This record gives sequence, structure tokens and C-alpha cells, in this order.
Amino acid sequence: MGVINVLLLSQVTANIVVFVLSVCIMVPMIINQSDFRGRCLLFSTGEWREEDGQFDVSWSSNSVCGYIIFVGTILFLSSVVQIYRLSMHLYKGHDSATSSSLFTRTHRNRIIL
Repeated sequence: MGVINVLLLSQVTANIVVFVLSVCIMVPMIINQSDFRGRCLLFSTGEWREEDGQFDVSWSSNSVCGYIIFVGTILFLSSVVQIYRLSMHLYKGHDSATSSSLFTRTHRNRIIL
């Protein structure tokens, strides 16, 4: 296996890890949104009332959970595209040439920003 194939294989492996981690981000947040009737438990605070044993919750903004779900979705979609594209290069034995490496660099820079 050549150096180029090892590089492509490592990129596919990294994108598979990103895929799994994005699912690990999205699924609990979506379940959290549905279990708490659209409210976001993340960064919510509250205080315990000792008179009746209830917990008074002051809910955080829904945009916090929405942003996390949005980022998880973008990571999920971009990793699926990259896994498909790079695995096709690996299957056909082609080098990820300058045009596709430029695409990969700009694609990664958008995700980082």
C-alpha cells in the first residue's frame, strides 16, 4: 500500500470518527428536546423549594440546543460526503489530485470556522 493510499485511508478513518461523534452529539440533544417539550436542559439553572420539595427550573435559551443540533447536522452531512468521495478515490486507486485537495482544504476550513 502506497503512501497516498495510507493518507486516504487515514482521512476516511478520521471522517468515520467525525460521523460517529456527530451522531453522539445529535441524538441525545434531539431526545432531550423531545423529552422536555422543546425546552433546552443544557445550561438551565434552578433552585430547590424546601416547602413542597419541588425544583424550580429557569430554562436556558432554546437557541443553545438548536445551535448544537445544527452543528451536529453539518458535521454529519459533511462527513458522509467526504467518506463517500474519499472512499471512491481509495476504491479506484486514484490520487486525490490538486483540484480535490483544494476542495478538501476549503471544505475543512469552512467546518473549522
